Amino acid sequence: MTNLLISIDVEECFDVSWIAGALRDRGIPATFFLDVFACKGHAGASVSDAAAFLAGEGMDVQLHTHTGHLGIEHGMSGCAVDEQRRVISDGVGLLREWTGAAATWHRAGDLRADRNTLSACREEGMVGDSSFIYGWPQCAALGVERERRNNLQRIDGVLELPVSTFLTVPFSRNYRHYDLDACTLSELRVVAAKAVEAEQEFLVMLAHSTSIFRFDGTGYIPDAGKRDMMMRFLDAVRGMDGLEVSDYRAFRDSDEARTERAGSSDLCAGLVLTYGRAWSHFDRSIKHKVFALAPIVLCAAVVAWLVSDSGRQFLRIILP
Repeated sequence: MTNLLISIDVEECFDVSWIAGALRDRGIPATFFLDVFACKGHAGASVSDAAAFLAGEGMDVQLHTHTGHLGIEHGMSGCAVDEQRRVISDGVGLLREWTGAAATWHRAGDLRADRNTLSACREEGMVGDSSFIYGWPQCAALGVERERRNNLQRIDGVLELPVSTFLTVPFSRNYRHYDLDACTLSELRVVAAKAVEAEQEFLVMLAHSTSIFRFDGTGYIPDAGKRDMMMRFLDAVRGMDGLEVSDYRAFRDSDEARTERAGSSDLCAGLVLTYGRAWSHFDRSIKHKVFALAPIVLCAAVVAWLVSDSGRQFLRIILP
């Protein structure tokens, strides 16, 4: 059985009512990593309101630490262990005040985490951290090996559960993280099915509270297309054989046996889906534009050469 964990970073936009409702209506659990220190900035009371609302809905609320709100611009990994421990302690205290429960899992803002982060989590009694994505330099210091990039593991006395990654095309080292914003719906479905087929124990998806909104220059407004995508994803995984959706509360510090599993399989979305994403996300980056247009440009160049004098001469040689 593959355990799917839907992790949602709540930051910038703290309107989580629609996402919570979509999950509740389908009986699907998820974990919300709440950017607690945004309460010291422009977000104000909306952070505590979101925490209280999610707790009232029975959702799993855990700690997300964007330190910029505290005047620490270099993130958690730029802090000494004592400062990281203070940040985590203060964050746990805020969540306990707002939800009545102690957070047991942590995710660093911008995934800026290192071994000091894990030490701080251990010293503050946290069960685990989920700040690692394979290939991201800001969390590379956590030291997760490529072969265990999708595995639950124990590092420096705490559990580390990475956000899952998959190969975009076969026989490459081009990994993409399993993300509602970064992937197409087809990629999300196919990778989930392949995780089940490979008997991969954990599949961790990243999403954000902003994933169902678009920014119009002044604020976040609902995006019907993004909401439809989330609902279709939730409907797909709810009925998928061999897949069980759970949240981070299911883990305990005693889950030692689950940290000793073999290394990860190379899940692969495939060239067709990767090319489709390049067109779907065409406006997002130059990389998508190059990947989408390269085959067209190549084909046009081949056709232009074939109708040239040298191309026609070549065809006369190879064709009877």
